[in-house]
Amino acid sequence: MRLALDARIGDHAPGPLIAAALHALAADPDLEVLLVGDQALFQPFLPRPDDTGERLDVFHCSQAIRLTEPAVSALREKPDNSISRCWQLLGEHRVAGVISAGNPEAVLAEGLRRHRLLKAVRRPALAALLPTRGGTCVLLDTGVSVSAGPEHLFQYGILGGLLARHVLARPQPVVGLLHAGVEGPEGDPLLREAQTLFEASSWRERCHGRATVHDLAQATCDVVVCDGRTGWLVRQCWHEARAANESGQSGATLLGFDGVCVLCPSPEEQGLMEALDLAVRQVRSRLNDALEQELGDAAKSSSH
Repeated sequence: MRLALDARIGDHAPGPLIAAALHALAADPDLEVLLVGDQALFQPFLPRPDDTGERLDVFHCSQAIRLTEPAVSALREKPDNSISRCWQLLGEHRVAGVISAGNPEAVLAEGLRRHRLLKAVRRPALAALLPTRGGTCVLLDTGVSVSAGPEHLFQYGILGGLLARHVLARPQPVVGLLHAGVEGPEGDPLLREAQTLFEASSWRERCHGRATVHDLAQATCDVVVCDGRTGWLVRQCWHEARAANESGQSGATLLGFDGVCVLCPSPEEQGLMEALDLAVRQVRSRLNDALEQELGDAAKSSSH
């Protein structure tokens, strides 16, 4: 298994990134890591090839997109940037997944522009893995699309549910529909229609119905779905509320693409190690195969 690691992370030194890659290689003898970035910048930090069995390699590119740069214009003006090259490698099937702690808007924009979706996926989603009192909770969408229709929320539930099942070891994941008010889904036409889709599917027993931020904090549900604007706001507030807790930052993974893409919230060694581990688990569990099968079955059922 080969993963591409975006090695251009702004003004941060590459030491933690190299350390995280070496830790992942030591933990998994079947893993290969391809560092994508300016080789001259991190060459002094690289071990000798004999130390890694040549499982750590470099794909050179000359440009980087800073966290503060506008994504669309930066992607256009810097064609040889590390984020674009990571997506290129994934599209050419030279790697099974990519990990980036770089500009998240640029990662999303380039993925939507360059990469194809899995069969039957209406819209990809960014799934955040939030640490809670009851364990990790999957929240999606947290930024791909501002709005969502009931069919999108339904698919988000399947995407997040299978992530929870195959990667987080939740055999019977419970899916909730995030609601800002105190009334149930019957008070919101969007949620009411989404719940109707769940009740007409094989996921009917796994749908919790209305979920609040309290349910999120208590991990009453394994998965909580919402539109991208709401999800982004909840995730930002979540991070601010847990800022004093060093484990408060959550990683995120793009679901629905033909390949694995994990976004790391910071370029620190621990966060990068967790992002690499998440990508490995997604690839090894064959999550995308399960997603295509489940979404295809759901599409066939809804057409009858």
